[in-house]
Amino acid sequence: MASRAVVAVYVSFSDAAAVSALRITATRDRAADGPVLLHSMCDGLYDRTSIVLEGSLGDSGLAAVAGDVLAAAIAAPPRAPRAPAGRRAPHPRLGVVDHVAVQLLGDVDEAGRTAAAACANDIARSAEALGVGVQRYGWASEDGVTLAELRRRAGYFRPGGDAIGHAACTVGASEPVLNYNLAFAVPEDAEGAERVRRWLARSVGRGCSERGGGLEGVESATLHHGEGEVEVACNLTAVGRGGAGPADVMRLCSELHRGAARPAGFCGDGGDGAKAPGRLFSRLRGGYVIGVMPSRAASRAGRIRRGEEEPLLQTPHGLAAAAATPPAR
Repeated sequence: MASRAVVAVYVSFSDAAAVSALRITATRDRAADGPVLLHSMCDGLYDRTSIVLEGSLGDSGLAAVAGDVLAAAIAAPPRAPRAPAGRRAPHPRLGVVDHVAVQLLGDVDEAGRTAAAACANDIARSAEALGVGVQRYGWASEDGVTLAELRRRAGYFRPGGDAIGHAACTVGASEPVLNYNLAFAVPEDAEGAERVRRWLARSVGRGCSERGGGLEGVESATLHHGEGEVEVACNLTAVGRGGAGPADVMRLCSELHRGAARPAGFCGDGGDGAKAPGRLFSRLRGGYVIGVMPSRAASRAGRIRRGEEEPLLQTPHGLAAAAATPPAR
């Protein structure tokens, strides 16, 4: 039996009409047992959208649909971002299509890794045929470089990072990765927000990551998310395989946030809601999972194929997306 995978296409826009067009592209004229749109996240503050497909690696269908979405995104006319300029804090990105991730579901064996790498390379060649420069990672790369290391090498993955332009993207294959973000209220002025972001990056973001001595399988970046909010955005790379899950990350980040000393002139509620005099420093608002837990992806996709459920559409903090829902099959 052929392995199954999810393919996530991350694009650097959030205009409702353009996002709806991508979702329709992902669902149009597909075979009943072919790839389906599993979920989609549209974030107007980051000006970023994900289109996540699920399907079999036994044929070229999954790569073909992902290639269609990629081509539609590149061909989309420039549109105004969803959030006003003062509220936006664009996610670090390489181009209009920033990243395509092929993630193998279920048991990992050599055949599955090979099939996932082949799917990723098919998508990469589709991008290259459109004039997009591709940086490969994971099983699709020659040296097995991780996405995190690739981003560190390129140097663009930082707040506001857009170092290479609009003609490049990363494409790779790996085991499943779950996105889990923690939102913090911070001062609304730009200087205060950046000061607090740097503190959160040192005290919470790095502290929760495996690289910083924190939890196994956690990668993190601390980013502005509009006025008055900073997110510790986490990639959980080993959920269900011995690594940390969302509850583990929330627990440690809460402890780190409560325990770290505030700079002079700032205050915080310490996580207990108590008011304190002085200028607001930061308050942990909560965390949210983007998409579907990897262990549930294939079963949910099956229900979508049978018409029992709709694709999961999200905006930040798990709210229902404003963009149009794709038509039913």
